Amino acid sequence: TIEYRIAQKDIVTFLRVMGERSRIRRRDGARHWTLLRDLGDPLLWVERYHVATWLDYVRHNQRRTHADADNSADLAALHEGPAPPVVHRMIERQTGSLPFTRAPGSREMSGPMIDPSGSV
Repeated sequence: TIEYRIAQKDIVTFLRVMGERSRIRRRDGARHWTLLRDLGDPLLWVERYHVATWLDYVRHNQRRTHADADNSADLAALHEGPAPPVVHRMIERQTGSLPFTRAPGSREMSGPMIDPSGSV
């Protein structure tokens, strides 16, 4: 997800630029692209999309054309605030897919798991 802060006066331009961003993301393999506006903070807009694997995400970000760079620059110019847009990178983790009778293998993500007794 990418969080943008957009002034009311820039919304029409932002939506036009995000229309092009959607096309770019989908061309590069992104799925489920959405643009959301926070109802509690009308300056906050969130771009969200999924890619199948981490490698796809890396490749997705390496497929930049000059037009893609211009689109990114346009979005950066519309974003308000002292910091750049906030980016969150998340990896989907299936629940219940790891048996509790053995330790996770090297291919499985590490992190806290709750066993049937409720302890961590």
